[in-house]
Amino acid sequence: MAERRLQGALLIAGIVGVVAGYAASFRPSIYAVANFWTSSPTFFFLRLGICTAMIPIARAVDGLHQFARRNFSNVFSEPDVPGRVITTLGRSSLFVYWIHVEMAYGGLSKPLKRALPLELSLVATVALCALLYWITRWKNRRMHDVQLTGPFRIFAPVLK
Repeated sequence: MAERRLQGALLIAGIVGVVAGYAASFRPSIYAVANFWTSSPTFFFLRLGICTAMIPIARAVDGLHQFARRNFSNVFSEPDVPGRVITTLGRSSLFVYWIHVEMAYGGLSKPLKRALPLELSLVATVALCALLYWITRWKNRRMHDVQLTGPFRIFAPVLK
């Protein structure tokens, strides 16, 4: 119960931070020279609010994964610790970063750059996260019993 209250408080604090930062962005700057995207305190608080709100959202993603594994066990055939989506991505963060840079900034995304409205951009972001999770799970299955030796051991931090 205490965790649920904490998660709710973090979500509310994050949303308040986002709204306050956004509202303050329309006010005159407290500095003589300020750029919203680089040196504005309002942009800092906007980002802080987003990061704070992401904590309970990440917990909800893990809860949803746990619920799906519990109620749809026929879909999830391989053994896994339920509710570990964020942990799986976090443990493979270098691999996820390595892959997502090409997907988000490379040739794959060139046709989509500045072409999607906000709603489709958000859907594409969720789809990219799901794809990265699937790729990470695939990589973990493939590399489970592999020993990297010789010159290939340099890839161990990314692939293991």
